[in-house]
Amino acid sequence: MPTHTKGCATLTRLERARAETARHLNIIEHQIAARAERMVITFRTKARQFGRGKSTWTPPDEHLYRENLAILRFERRAEIDALARKLARQSAAMEAFRLRPHPDPGAMSQGNATFPVDRGIRWRENLAVQSQASPTRRKAVGGSKGGGL
Repeated sequence: MPTHTKGCATLTRLERARAETARHLNIIEHQIAARAERMVITFRTKARQFGRGKSTWTPPDEHLYRENLAILRFERRAEIDALARKLARQSAAMEAFRLRPHPDPGAMSQGNATFPVDRGIRWRENLAVQSQASPTRRKAVGGSKGGGL
């Protein structure tokens, strides 16, 4: 029977795995943005202006940056989509784990763990209802219903 400590450890492990996946996705986004910026800088080389409030980043640079960003994201879309799906699965698993009934930690020390919903009883009740609703029929073997010749 799982204890409260095991449940907390499982949830912590799930959260850690999800954080690692999110971190990996953020690294990919950062790599794409940095690469797009380097592509703009190398494509549009110009004299650098040093001064207060003087930026060398122009509106055409921004347009080129956004185009490069879209191209690079498209090239790595399979990896990004796979990580996004993995994040969604991990979030759903964490939510399902949180909603799952867990034994009362105080009852575990006394030896009588209680669950908020007893799944076994409910399963047996559903099985009984289903068997009553659709009784099995036996096929008649042989001739017609009216007797014989």
